[in-house]
Amino acid sequence: MAPGVLERAAIDHEGALIVWDRAHHVEHFVRTALFESSGHSFGFLVPTPARPTLADADPQVFQALLDITLPPVQEKVEWVPRPVGITRGWLLDLGILPYRVGGSRRDVVTIVEEKTVAGLDATVLLASDTSALANWLTVRGFDLRPALKQWLRVYVAKGWHVVALRYDKPDSRKEIASRALRITFPTEQPIYPYLEPGDTPERQGRVLDLFVVAEGRVEGVLADEKSTPWDSRPKFAAPTALTNKLTAALPGVELPANAWVNEFVDYASKRAESDVTFRASESTVEVRKPPVIGRTVKFYPVPYELPFVFVPLAGWWWWRWRRGSRQQALPRQG
Repeated sequence: MAPGVLERAAIDHEGALIVWDRAHHVEHFVRTALFESSGHSFGFLVPTPARPTLADADPQVFQALLDITLPPVQEKVEWVPRPVGITRGWLLDLGILPYRVGGSRRDVVTIVEEKTVAGLDATVLLASDTSALANWLTVRGFDLRPALKQWLRVYVAKGWHVVALRYDKPDSRKEIASRALRITFPTEQPIYPYLEPGDTPERQGRVLDLFVVAEGRVEGVLADEKSTPWDSRPKFAAPTALTNKLTAALPGVELPANAWVNEFVDYASKRAESDVTFRASESTVEVRKPPVIGRTVKFYPVPYELPFVFVPLAGWWWWRWRRGSRQQALPRQG
């Protein structure tokens, strides 16, 4: 995927879902992202190995997936004393208490489809010449720098389609959250368009949260590096009963009967120069997130005026005891 081809835009966080229909060799690719751009308009390009179908997607699909992959919570109760008393405010002010409680040439560039979807102006393109495709995009405001043109050349050579998406910001906000977009296309194996133009700068803190729903556990491999394993390992991989919330968020998508949900989290500041494909894993071991300790704080009252009462009383009692002892020690006069 190539972001920021109108005005430079950076992706801070991207959520993506691949639903793999193995029986029909169809991939449903859903994505949403948080962009940062200072320009009025920006766009991005998404390559697909065959003609795609574009549709809006319900962003609740990602919340439904997070609900499935959330770690279990183990409750731990911690008892903490809570000072109480009528002089609490005065002691707080003194610091005694430490805290407060609170249309082109068909043989060169073909416009397959144009539509508005997920708040984006989308055009599906098929080209046999990189320069012609670059010219078509340049005329429509896309910044076809040399690295991006080289990126296009990779997919034109493969005969892939390219989805050109454009967004015009309604105001001057710097951060923009895109709506969820579903791209459906036939393919021999599920694939994520991971490759970026060579001049994409490193960006610390960027996150890709990718879910793959398939008939079993899957693993990612780099498509152009002789099946080199992808650096991102699954954070969650397990069979799961698909919830009503998930199926309702994906109308028109046939989910696998014995579905596994696989979650990959990628923190790469600079991506590998390859797309990522997914294949069935030889391992059937489930991967689940470790439990999260839920800390429940309960307070028990401790009257902090008690020392101010107890210390004088103890001193008075000690004085009386010492006085009595001395009187008994005095010799009696006969």
